[in-house]
Amino acid sequence: SYQYFIDFSNNQQDRYNVIFDYSEGYFIGNSMSLVRQGDSETAIKLITYGLNKYPKSDVLHSIIATEYEKSGQNKLAIEHYRKILEIKPDLDFIKKKLEDLE
Repeated sequence: SYQYFIDFSNNQQDRYNVIFDYSEGYFIGNSMSLVRQGDSETAIKLITYGLNKYPKSDVLHSIIATEYEKSGQNKLAIEHYRKILEIKPDLDFIKKKLEDLE
């Protein structure tokens, strides 16, 4: 499971100073797969892990913002929608989402 991946990666990195090098696409694809399976909680954990490596990924911020919004965690959704606009300030649909949430 992806939770095992997250636990294993964190534990091994701490224990052996191993660096796991996964692409941005890995985090996007697998988090979307988790969302489609209805496992938003694990998707959020995986995306959070991915954002540590790819903090300027507008796609990862978009996925996590949407999941937070769907679960009623609007404050966290707003935080990630704002980060998207820092990366890509011309996205009008994100501006609209922020207006609706604020």
